[in-house]
Amino acid sequence: SPRRDAPGRPWTPRRGWCTSAEGGPRRVCRPAGPAGRKTAAPLWFAAWLLAVEPWRAASEILKPGVSNTYYQVAEYFGSRVLEHNETGRFTSNVEATWSGHAVTDKVGRQWLVDRLYHQVLMVEPSSRYVAFPAYYMEYAGTRGVPGFYDGIRSQARFDSPMGIALSEPKGKSLVLYVSDTGNHVIRRLTFETGRVDTVAGLALQRGLRDGSSNRARFDSPMSLGVDYQGDNLFVLDNGRRIRHVDLTRTLAVVTTLVDGACRALYRWTVPYAIELRRVACHADWKAKDQGDQSLSTFNFEVFCYGHKATCGPRNFPAIHDDESPNLVAPPEGAGIEAGGRL
Repeated sequence: SPRRDAPGRPWTPRRGWCTSAEGGPRRVCRPAGPAGRKTAAPLWFAAWLLAVEPWRAASEILKPGVSNTYYQVAEYFGSRVLEHNETGRFTSNVEATWSGHAVTDKVGRQWLVDRLYHQVLMVEPSSRYVAFPAYYMEYAGTRGVPGFYDGIRSQARFDSPMGIALSEPKGKSLVLYVSDTGNHVIRRLTFETGRVDTVAGLALQRGLRDGSSNRARFDSPMSLGVDYQGDNLFVLDNGRRIRHVDLTRTLAVVTTLVDGACRALYRWTVPYAIELRRVACHADWKAKDQGDQSLSTFNFEVFCYGHKATCGPRNFPAIHDDESPNLVAPPEGAGIEAGGRL
């Protein structure tokens, strides 16, 4: 039953603090602020908070584990997402469909990666003779020939691919993403054109480095997850790290997420034992905000504004711009006029 502080009227908590009045059960509540004296927590409680919660910048993320304030239980090996339980941390997330060695598209075609023979295979839902998937087609790569080559699918080369995911948004062509494990890169296959290209990473160059396109580094990428729109790709890399690939940029940008940034929502099985999982990932929980010393980031040191051919000043009047003096330092003893000419 609701608590009452007067006959016929329920008691409701108010902002501030409450005490029992003398001579009766009635509670007296005073507002917080100058009129009330108890406006803050006791000093010992504030000191305790400072002891258990070390100071850090607003953008910094605490590491999971026994030193985390929200550490769950000893010897727990599941998701560490609850250890980032802070105000504003869970405001947004991206839901992705995570797959393994096989995936199915809307019309029922099965797509598989063959690690041993370095190929991407396609299985039609039916054939001329049987009404179920029975025959596969070598869609991309050459059987038994590892390597690295972009281009038309029949001439492309892979090296021990181990993960595949697909994006098929409404009104757009089917796109397949392949984790080319032996080459340490992420490949993309466009079904409409039949061409293969590299999204991120540099072939045969392994590592853990964030950056754009071929400036990023992977180390034996495995399974993949992609959202419905095909804007966000997630990669299980370096054994246990989750890498986020932003596909909305002209050049894909790779960032490493903190441990616990992704959590499984549910899983299901499509016909013929292909298991898929729905995973929610917080793409803004970046490992660099955690002070991860094992992670490196590539940053461009020089950016040429206005032209691509050279970083030198353009002094010809027809192609002159006002930003050219800022691209390189002028020769010693030379001066720059108001129009930007040496």
